Amino acid sequence: MSPDENEFDVFLKKLHAITSSQPAGGNRIQQARTSTSQTDYKFLSMGTMLVRIFLNTSIYTAFCALALCLGAEHVMLGFVPPLITPLHALIFGCTLIDYNIHHLFNRNPKADPWIAHPLRWHWGVCLAGAGLCLWALPHLPGQVLAGCAALGLLALAYSTPLLPFRYKTRLKDFGLLKIHILTAVWVTVGTVIPALYHHIPLSAYWLEIVIRCLLIFPLCIAFDIRDADTDRARGINTLPNTLGIPMAYRVINYNLLAYFAFAIVRCLFRYSHEQLITYALSGLAAWGFITLSRYKHYPFIYLALIDGVMLLYGSLQAIL
Repeated sequence: MSPDENEFDVFLKKLHAITSSQPAGGNRIQQARTSTSQTDYKFLSMGTMLVRIFLNTSIYTAFCALALCLGAEHVMLGFVPPLITPLHALIFGCTLIDYNIHHLFNRNPKADPWIAHPLRWHWGVCLAGAGLCLWALPHLPGQVLAGCAALGLLALAYSTPLLPFRYKTRLKDFGLLKIHILTAVWVTVGTVIPALYHHIPLSAYWLEIVIRCLLIFPLCIAFDIRDADTDRARGINTLPNTLGIPMAYRVINYNLLAYFAFAIVRCLFRYSHEQLITYALSGLAAWGFITLSRYKHYPFIYLALIDGVMLLYGSLQAIL
Protein backbone atom coordinates (compact mmCIF):
# COMPACT_ATOMS: atom_id res chain seq x y z
CA MET A 1 0.00 0.00 0.00
CA SER A 2 1.43 3.35 -1.01
CA PRO A 3 1.49 6.21 1.55
CA ASP A 4 -1.31 8.12 -0.23
CA GLU A 5 -3.64 5.12 -0.40
CA ASN A 6 -6.14 4.17 2.28
CA GLU A 7 -7.73 0.78 2.90
CA PHE A 8 -10.84 1.71 0.91
CA ASP A 9 -8.74 2.55 -2.17
CA VAL A 10 -7.00 -0.82 -1.91
CA PHE A 11 -10.39 -2.54 -1.58
CA LEU A 12 -11.66 -0.79 -4.71
CA LYS A 13 -8.58 -1.83 -6.66
CA LYS A 14 -9.06 -5.47 -5.63
CA LEU A 15 -12.70 -5.40 -6.80
CA HIS A 16 -11.60 -3.76 -10.04
CA ALA A 17 -9.07 -6.54 -10.57
CA ILE A 18 -11.82 -9.14 -10.17
CA THR A 19 -14.46 -7.53 -12.36
CA SER A 20 -12.37 -5.83 -15.03
CA SER A 21 -11.34 -7.58 -18.21
CA GLN A 22 -8.20 -5.48 -18.42
CA PRO A 23 -5.18 -5.91 -16.16
CA ALA A 24 -4.72 -2.99 -13.79
CA GLY A 25 -1.12 -2.14 -13.07
CA GLY A 26 0.72 -4.90 -14.89
CA ASN A 27 0.10 -8.53 -15.66
CA ARG A 28 -2.46 -9.45 -13.02
CA ILE A 29 -2.40 -13.14 -13.86
CA GLN A 30 1.35 -13.40 -13.48
CA GLN A 31 1.19 -11.48 -10.19
CA ALA A 32 -1.47 -13.84 -8.89
CA ARG A 33 0.57 -16.89 -9.83
CA THR A 34 3.69 -15.62 -8.09
CA SER A 35 1.88 -14.54 -4.90
CA THR A 36 -0.42 -17.52 -4.35
CA SER A 37 -0.21 -21.25 -4.48
CA GLN A 38 -1.33 -23.13 -7.56
CA THR A 39 -4.52 -24.36 -5.84
CA ASP A 40 -5.39 -20.90 -4.54
CA TYR A 41 -4.79 -19.43 -7.98
CA LYS A 42 -7.20 -21.89 -9.59
CA PHE A 43 -9.94 -20.90 -7.14
CA LEU A 44 -9.13 -17.21 -7.62
CA SER A 45 -9.22 -17.55 -11.38
CA MET A 46 -12.51 -19.48 -11.30
CA GLY A 47 -14.13 -16.99 -8.94
CA THR A 48 -12.97 -14.07 -11.05
CA MET A 49 -14.41 -15.62 -14.20
CA LEU A 50 -17.75 -16.38 -12.51
CA VAL A 51 -18.06 -12.78 -11.33
CA ARG A 52 -17.27 -11.49 -14.81
CA ILE A 53 -19.81 -13.82 -16.40
CA PHE A 54 -22.44 -12.79 -13.84
CA LEU A 55 -21.90 -9.08 -14.55
CA ASN A 56 -20.94 -8.98 -18.23
CA THR A 57 -23.70 -11.31 -19.44
CA SER A 58 -26.20 -9.17 -17.49
CA ILE A 59 -27.51 -12.00 -15.33
CA TYR A 60 -27.11 -9.51 -12.50
CA THR A 61 -29.12 -6.94 -14.49
CA ALA A 62 -31.90 -9.48 -14.94
CA PHE A 63 -32.08 -9.90 -11.16
CA CYS A 64 -32.38 -6.11 -10.89
CA ALA A 65 -35.37 -6.16 -13.24
CA LEU A 66 -36.93 -9.05 -11.32
CA ALA A 67 -36.47 -7.23 -8.01
CA LEU A 68 -38.23 -4.13 -9.36
CA CYS A 69 -41.13 -6.31 -10.47
CA LEU A 70 -41.38 -8.06 -7.08
CA GLY A 71 -41.30 -4.74 -5.27
CA ALA A 72 -44.05 -3.35 -7.45
CA GLU A 73 -46.21 -6.43 -6.89
CA HIS A 74 -45.82 -6.09 -3.13
CA VAL A 75 -46.90 -2.46 -3.30
CA MET A 76 -49.87 -3.24 -5.55
CA LEU A 77 -51.08 -6.51 -4.04
CA GLY A 78 -49.93 -6.25 -0.43
CA PHE A 79 -47.96 -9.49 -0.71
CA VAL A 80 -45.17 -10.95 -2.81
CA PRO A 81 -46.29 -13.63 -5.32
CA PRO A 82 -44.30 -16.86 -5.75
CA LEU A 83 -40.90 -16.37 -7.33
CA ILE A 84 -41.61 -18.70 -10.26
CA THR A 85 -44.47 -17.22 -12.28
CA PRO A 86 -44.94 -16.59 -16.01
CA LEU A 87 -44.52 -12.83 -15.45
CA HIS A 88 -41.23 -13.24 -13.62
CA ALA A 89 -39.93 -15.71 -16.19
CA LEU A 90 -40.83 -13.30 -19.00
CA ILE A 91 -39.12 -10.30 -17.37
CA PHE A 92 -36.00 -12.26 -16.46
CA GLY A 93 -35.78 -13.94 -19.86
CA CYS A 94 -36.41 -10.78 -21.88
CA THR A 95 -33.72 -8.92 -19.93
CA LEU A 96 -31.21 -11.67 -20.66
CA ILE A 97 -32.02 -11.53 -24.36
CA ASP A 98 -32.07 -7.74 -24.67
CA TYR A 99 -28.75 -7.24 -22.90
CA ASN A 100 -26.90 -10.05 -24.70
CA ILE A 101 -28.20 -10.22 -28.25
CA HIS A 102 -26.27 -7.16 -29.45
CA HIS A 103 -23.04 -8.91 -28.41
CA LEU A 104 -23.76 -11.50 -31.10
CA PHE A 105 -23.54 -8.83 -33.83
CA ASN A 106 -21.56 -5.86 -32.48
CA ARG A 107 -18.25 -7.37 -31.47
CA ASN A 108 -15.33 -4.98 -31.06
CA PRO A 109 -12.63 -6.43 -28.78
CA LYS A 110 -10.68 -3.15 -28.90
CA ALA A 111 -13.61 -1.25 -27.42
CA ASP A 112 -14.50 -3.85 -24.81
CA PRO A 113 -11.93 -6.51 -23.83
CA TRP A 114 -14.69 -8.72 -22.41
CA ILE A 115 -15.93 -9.34 -25.97
CA ALA A 116 -12.70 -11.17 -26.71
CA HIS A 117 -14.02 -13.96 -24.48
CA PRO A 118 -15.82 -16.92 -26.08
CA LEU A 119 -19.07 -16.04 -27.78
CA ARG A 120 -20.73 -19.10 -26.27
CA TRP A 121 -21.50 -17.27 -23.01
CA HIS A 122 -23.75 -14.76 -24.76
CA TRP A 123 -25.31 -17.47 -26.91
CA GLY A 124 -25.99 -19.58 -23.83
CA VAL A 125 -27.59 -16.73 -21.90
CA CYS A 126 -29.71 -15.71 -24.91
CA LEU A 127 -30.94 -19.27 -25.33
CA ALA A 128 -31.74 -19.53 -21.62
CA GLY A 129 -33.69 -16.29 -21.83
CA ALA A 130 -35.56 -17.51 -24.90
CA GLY A 131 -36.45 -20.72 -23.07
CA LEU A 132 -37.92 -18.77 -20.15
CA CYS A 133 -39.93 -16.59 -22.52
CA LEU A 134 -41.29 -19.55 -24.45
CA TRP A 135 -42.40 -21.20 -21.21
CA ALA A 136 -44.13 -18.01 -20.06
CA LEU A 137 -45.87 -16.91 -23.28
CA PRO A 138 -48.88 -19.29 -23.22
CA HIS A 139 -49.78 -18.17 -19.70
CA LEU A 140 -49.74 -14.40 -20.22
CA PRO A 141 -52.68 -12.12 -21.14
CA GLY A 142 -52.65 -10.38 -24.50
CA GLN A 143 -52.08 -6.88 -23.13
CA VAL A 144 -48.92 -8.03 -21.35
CA LEU A 145 -47.67 -9.69 -24.52
CA ALA A 146 -48.34 -6.54 -26.56
CA GLY A 147 -46.58 -4.35 -24.03
CA CYS A 148 -43.58 -6.65 -23.80
CA ALA A 149 -43.34 -6.90 -27.59
CA ALA A 150 -43.18 -3.10 -27.86
CA LEU A 151 -40.63 -2.85 -25.06
CA GLY A 152 -38.57 -5.67 -26.54
CA LEU A 153 -38.44 -3.94 -29.91
CA LEU A 154 -37.35 -0.67 -28.27
CA ALA A 155 -34.70 -2.44 -26.20
CA LEU A 156 -33.43 -4.34 -29.24
CA ALA A 157 -33.26 -1.19 -31.38
CA TYR A 158 -31.42 0.55 -28.56
CA SER A 159 -28.16 -1.39 -29.07
CA THR A 160 -28.66 -3.25 -32.33
CA PRO A 161 -28.48 -1.42 -35.72
CA LEU A 162 -32.10 -1.72 -36.87
CA LEU A 163 -33.00 1.88 -37.80
CA PRO A 164 -33.08 2.79 -41.52
CA PHE A 165 -30.81 5.81 -41.20
CA ARG A 166 -27.37 6.26 -42.69
CA TYR A 167 -25.41 7.41 -39.65
CA LYS A 168 -27.74 6.75 -36.73
CA THR A 169 -28.77 3.11 -36.90
CA ARG A 170 -29.46 2.59 -33.17
CA LEU A 171 -31.64 4.45 -30.70
CA LYS A 172 -28.61 5.01 -28.48
CA ASP A 173 -27.11 7.11 -31.30
CA PHE A 174 -29.75 9.76 -30.53
CA GLY A 175 -28.08 11.10 -27.39
CA LEU A 176 -30.83 13.07 -25.67
CA LEU A 177 -33.51 10.60 -26.70
CA LYS A 178 -31.81 7.42 -25.55
CA ILE A 179 -31.69 8.28 -21.86
CA HIS A 180 -35.45 8.92 -21.77
CA ILE A 181 -36.15 5.69 -23.66
CA LEU A 182 -33.93 3.70 -21.32
CA THR A 183 -35.59 5.18 -18.25
CA ALA A 184 -39.07 4.59 -19.68
CA VAL A 185 -38.30 0.96 -20.54
CA TRP A 186 -36.97 0.18 -17.06
CA VAL A 187 -39.88 1.90 -15.32
CA THR A 188 -42.44 0.23 -17.58
CA VAL A 189 -40.96 -3.24 -17.10
CA GLY A 190 -40.88 -2.85 -13.32
CA THR A 191 -44.24 -1.12 -12.84
CA VAL A 192 -46.62 -0.98 -15.80
CA ILE A 193 -46.20 -4.59 -16.93
CA PRO A 194 -46.90 -6.01 -13.43
CA ALA A 195 -49.95 -3.73 -13.19
CA LEU A 196 -51.27 -5.05 -16.53
CA TYR A 197 -50.60 -8.64 -15.46
CA HIS A 198 -52.53 -8.25 -12.19
CA HIS A 199 -55.22 -5.96 -13.70
CA ILE A 200 -54.32 -3.04 -11.42
CA PRO A 201 -55.41 0.42 -12.71
CA LEU A 202 -52.42 2.69 -13.25
CA SER A 203 -54.39 5.64 -11.84
CA ALA A 204 -53.89 4.12 -8.38
CA TYR A 205 -50.19 3.69 -8.97
CA TRP A 206 -49.04 6.80 -10.82
CA LEU A 207 -47.06 8.30 -7.93
CA GLU A 208 -44.87 5.21 -7.64
CA ILE A 209 -44.18 5.43 -11.38
CA VAL A 210 -43.03 9.03 -10.98
CA ILE A 211 -40.79 8.08 -8.04
CA ARG A 212 -39.14 5.30 -10.00
CA CYS A 213 -38.55 7.61 -12.95
CA LEU A 214 -36.85 10.10 -10.64
CA LEU A 215 -34.62 7.34 -9.23
CA ILE A 216 -33.69 5.54 -12.44
CA PHE A 217 -33.09 8.66 -14.55
CA PRO A 218 -30.03 9.74 -12.47
CA LEU A 219 -28.62 6.21 -12.76
CA CYS A 220 -28.86 6.48 -16.54
CA ILE A 221 -27.16 9.88 -16.48
CA ALA A 222 -24.28 8.33 -14.54
CA PHE A 223 -23.73 5.81 -17.32
CA ASP A 224 -23.85 8.61 -19.90
CA ILE A 225 -21.19 10.46 -17.93
CA ARG A 226 -19.05 7.32 -17.95
CA ASP A 227 -19.37 7.07 -21.75
CA ALA A 228 -19.09 10.82 -22.42
CA ASP A 229 -15.73 10.66 -24.21
CA THR A 230 -16.71 7.66 -26.34
CA ASP A 231 -20.07 9.20 -27.25
CA ARG A 232 -18.45 12.52 -28.12
CA ALA A 233 -16.00 10.79 -30.46
CA ARG A 234 -18.96 9.12 -32.21
CA GLY A 235 -20.93 12.35 -32.48
CA ILE A 236 -23.57 11.29 -29.94
CA ASN A 237 -24.79 14.34 -28.03
CA THR A 238 -25.84 12.85 -24.73
CA LEU A 239 -26.95 14.97 -21.79
CA PRO A 240 -23.41 15.24 -20.31
CA ASN A 241 -22.00 16.20 -23.71
CA THR A 242 -24.75 18.75 -24.26
CA LEU A 243 -24.89 20.40 -20.83
CA GLY A 244 -21.41 19.56 -19.63
CA ILE A 245 -20.44 17.02 -17.00
CA PRO A 246 -20.64 19.41 -14.01
CA MET A 247 -24.19 20.37 -15.01
CA ALA A 248 -25.05 16.69 -15.51
CA TYR A 249 -24.13 16.03 -11.87
CA ARG A 250 -26.35 18.94 -10.84
CA VAL A 251 -29.23 17.40 -12.80
CA ILE A 252 -28.61 14.14 -10.90
CA ASN A 253 -28.79 15.97 -7.56
CA TYR A 254 -31.95 17.86 -8.55
CA ASN A 255 -33.60 14.60 -9.64
CA LEU A 256 -32.72 12.90 -6.38
CA LEU A 257 -34.08 15.84 -4.38
CA ALA A 258 -37.33 15.57 -6.33
CA TYR A 259 -37.27 11.81 -5.74
CA PHE A 260 -37.09 12.30 -1.97
CA ALA A 261 -39.87 14.92 -2.09
CA PHE A 262 -42.25 12.69 -4.05
CA ALA A 263 -41.35 9.71 -1.87
CA ILE A 264 -42.34 11.60 1.28
CA VAL A 265 -45.58 12.73 -0.35
CA ARG A 266 -46.42 9.16 -1.37
CA CYS A 267 -45.71 7.77 2.09
CA LEU A 268 -47.97 10.38 3.67
CA PHE A 269 -50.68 10.05 1.01
CA ARG A 270 -50.75 6.22 1.03
CA TYR A 271 -50.06 5.85 4.78
CA SER A 272 -47.11 3.58 3.95
CA HIS A 273 -44.57 4.99 6.38
CA GLU A 274 -42.56 1.75 6.37
CA GLN A 275 -41.62 2.45 2.76
CA LEU A 276 -39.68 5.51 3.89
CA ILE A 277 -36.81 3.13 4.68
CA THR A 278 -36.87 1.84 1.11
CA TYR A 279 -36.93 5.29 -0.41
CA ALA A 280 -34.29 6.70 1.94
CA LEU A 281 -31.77 3.86 1.63
CA SER A 282 -32.19 3.60 -2.15
CA GLY A 283 -31.86 7.34 -2.70
CA LEU A 284 -28.81 7.58 -0.46
CA ALA A 285 -27.25 4.57 -2.18
CA ALA A 286 -27.83 6.15 -5.60
CA TRP A 287 -26.25 9.43 -4.50
CA GLY A 288 -23.35 7.69 -2.76
CA PHE A 289 -22.48 5.32 -5.62
CA ILE A 290 -22.77 8.04 -8.27
CA THR A 291 -20.54 10.29 -6.16
CA LEU A 292 -18.06 7.43 -5.80
CA SER A 293 -18.02 6.95 -9.58
CA ARG A 294 -17.09 10.61 -9.95
CA TYR A 295 -13.73 9.93 -8.32
CA LYS A 296 -13.16 6.21 -8.89
CA HIS A 297 -13.69 5.14 -12.51
CA TYR A 298 -13.83 1.38 -12.01
CA PRO A 299 -16.27 -0.64 -14.17
CA PHE A 300 -17.68 -2.60 -11.22
CA ILE A 301 -18.95 0.65 -9.65
CA TYR A 302 -21.31 0.99 -12.61
CA LEU A 303 -22.08 -2.67 -13.30
CA ALA A 304 -22.53 -3.76 -9.69
CA LEU A 305 -23.18 -0.73 -7.49
CA ILE A 306 -25.05 1.84 -9.59
CA ASP A 307 -27.13 -0.83 -11.34
CA GLY A 308 -27.48 -2.47 -7.93
CA VAL A 309 -29.53 0.49 -6.67
CA MET A 310 -32.48 -0.98 -8.59
CA LEU A 311 -31.87 -4.36 -6.97
CA LEU A 312 -31.76 -2.70 -3.56
CA TYR A 313 -34.91 -0.66 -4.21
CA GLY A 314 -36.96 -3.59 -5.45
CA SER A 315 -35.72 -5.97 -2.74
CA LEU A 316 -36.50 -3.54 0.07
CA GLN A 317 -39.97 -2.89 -1.35
CA ALA A 318 -40.60 -6.62 -1.50
CA ILE A 319 -39.40 -7.20 2.04
CA LEU A 320 -40.81 -4.20 3.94
